[in-house]
Amino acid sequence: MSSDLPVTIDGKSAEQVRRLPCYRQVRQVFVSPEPALEQIRINCLGDGKMLIMPSPGLKQGFFLLTPFKIPFRDLSYAVSTKGFAKYGKKLDMSAVKELTVDLFVTTCLTVDKGGGQLGNGNGFFDLAYSLFSVQGGVAENTTVCAVVGEEQVHTRSLPLAPWDVKADFIVTRKEIIQASAEKNIPGEIFWDILPEKRIRKITPLWQLYQQKKLT
Repeated sequence: MSSDLPVTIDGKSAEQVRRLPCYRQVRQVFVSPEPALEQIRINCLGDGKMLIMPSPGLKQGFFLLTPFKIPFRDLSYAVSTKGFAKYGKKLDMSAVKELTVDLFVTTCLTVDKGGGQLGNGNGFFDLAYSLFSVQGGVAENTTVCAVVGEEQVHTRSLPLAPWDVKADFIVTRKEIIQASAEKNIPGEIFWDILPEKRIRKITPLWQLYQQKKLT
């Protein structure tokens, strides 16, 4: 979840997300914190949806922003990486169990027609999805949407790791593409490949790690 991804997303892409088959029905939406997705986050709140934002690098975990409780003039700041902590409620991992996230929206460096995504190599979105999944915060039929520029969509399959989360839909300013891949299985955390030094830096991951050691 880095702000150095290509900024090829505009208001038309945000409107396309509103046209997703599931968007009207969903009540809780997770949107990555990249500046390019700002309008999508604003739209979610304006459309009456609970917005879950991860902190950059997941260091502070996740924040819940409630619709209609933020002044309209402050929405842009509230959904930014500078304002989400002021206007949102910080969630500990026990609170995630009470959520049912129906839609995950992210962006990436490149995506294939099967929904395979490659980001900047840090894997923060995949980890966030797994953290919600293992706590029961992912809806049974949740949808994952990758919002990108047309030039970032490739026909050739991308090399993926077992923990990579695939997109169900690929959204550009011109079209919505339904990925050909099978539905994502519930995410899991691959503890064996995560160094403890990295685990300690990510609050929700450290909380689960501590619980895991006690069981």
